[in-house]
Amino acid sequence: MPENTIPHHQRSFLRSLALSTQPILTKLAHGSAPFISTFLLIHLSAPVLANLGGSSLSSQVMILGREYYQTSFGEKYLVLAPLFIHPLSGIFKRLLAPAPARRLSSILSITGYTAVAFVSMHFLVHRTFPADPAPPIFSVGPSELDYEYVKFALSEWPWRSWLGYVGLTACIAWHATEGMKIIWNTWLRKAFGPFNNDPVQDDSLENAQCGYTFKRCMLSREADTAAFLSACRYGWLSGDKCSHERIVKECWTVADRLTKCHLVLAMR
Repeated sequence: MPENTIPHHQRSFLRSLALSTQPILTKLAHGSAPFISTFLLIHLSAPVLANLGGSSLSSQVMILGREYYQTSFGEKYLVLAPLFIHPLSGIFKRLLAPAPARRLSSILSITGYTAVAFVSMHFLVHRTFPADPAPPIFSVGPSELDYEYVKFALSEWPWRSWLGYVGLTACIAWHATEGMKIIWNTWLRKAFGPFNNDPVQDDSLENAQCGYTFKRCMLSREADTAAFLSACRYGWLSGDKCSHERIVKECWTVADRLTKCHLVLAMR
């Protein structure tokens, strides 16, 4: 249904709902990332150490790592829950925001959605298919699989296996690098300074390097102070288009002397 055919009170409600969900979804996406990173460091230690001590050392490290991520509690709440929460919160954040902070063609988006496909296939191959009770598998549990399973796949189906493992690792590593910048600049910038290569290097409004997000932001005439601040902080406003200078001025006034670094960071 076109937006101009929706009653005014419904548009206000939908706008308020979208505004209120943005900070929650951001915290879910950012908060689940450290759990995924911890799991990946443990999980990827095995193939890395295989280069030093062969499959024997790799299998021992893999078994030790399972004490973290294959227990009844750890697998559900420390691995699977973050793996579901992280992509779903990002998808819903994009769907609910009429002007997403970044394009689908951005590195963060491309690597993230591609990693979802690779992780799903990886889970099927290493967890779901081995548990099939039908012959010739007969329900091989995850605790019965070690690094020999990976070696066999690499030797029997080299191109397919190398593409899967390298693609999975590359997408996750690239996505993590891009995401780390955002998480750092959102939660740690004030205490430790900006992440390297960040375009904002000083605190003067006159030298703000705001990027295209500022130009895409929209200003709502009927938004109250809280809604306006939420819009400023999470990268989009709705209504009439405003210039870069107008948005900076309005946000500076309503927010009672917000610093430029905070403002630019919040509007990404």
